[in-house]
Amino acid sequence: MTDLVVQQKKSPVKKAGDVFENLMERFKNYQPTPEDIAWEEALQKEETEKNRRAALEAEENRIMRMRIPLRYHGLTLDNYQTSYKAHEDVIKFLRTWANRETSDMENLIIHGPPGTGKTHMVCAFLQWCHRYRTEYWKLSDIIRTVKNNFYPYKDDGETELHFIKRLADIPILVIDEIGRQGGTAFEGSFMFDLLDDRYDNLLPTILISNLPVEGEPSMTSYLGISVMDRINENSLDIPCEWGNYREHDDVVDRTRTLEGELCP
Repeated sequence: MTDLVVQQKKSPVKKAGDVFENLMERFKNYQPTPEDIAWEEALQKEETEKNRRAALEAEENRIMRMRIPLRYHGLTLDNYQTSYKAHEDVIKFLRTWANRETSDMENLIIHGPPGTGKTHMVCAFLQWCHRYRTEYWKLSDIIRTVKNNFYPYKDDGETELHFIKRLADIPILVIDEIGRQGGTAFEGSFMFDLLDDRYDNLLPTILISNLPVEGEPSMTSYLGISVMDRINENSLDIPCEWGNYREHDDVVDRTRTLEGELCP
């Protein structure tokens, strides 16, 4: 009986270079299908949307850390609109002021009648200014924080001195609504300690008030001469004496329209 010998043919060994060239040739002639294109566009759109949401979340967190009131979220000097030449000049100044080193910045005393957009303008500035860490505080919130957390004396966490130190170290600190409180000796003493620390550290403070700087009543009569002396040694007086934005025709028209809808 004859044995059959089956010889298996060996496949030729392909070189890596040949395989690569074949692949490149195939890809060179590849034409994406409409489904491929749609899938790629969907991926790019999803990635763009993910980045947009992350950027918005990061900016919102920054605004929250600055303690900006919700009414003014998303407002910056880039989308801020003014109706008065003097107001435009203040906006231009704030842009240049923010480009200085903090040790070269003056304290800003922003004051004027209600409705002139003082808080709106400063909050827009803070959100526009990415160069420095900033915080916005109403004076009433500062005093309330001190009284609620540190009096009577508590030895279970942050102390009043730590709180003053934290505020004193903020590169640009805004204190709004000066003059709406009682003007007590306690408030004057606290403000002196805070502003004296900032004075020593060459850090600028923005003070906002409906009161004038001098006279009776005034920021000086409320904060005290010693506090204002610290501020006035290196400060700019910015009176906001343009018109009342709340009395603009467009605001009045919107109010009348709303009243007409609610009370026909």
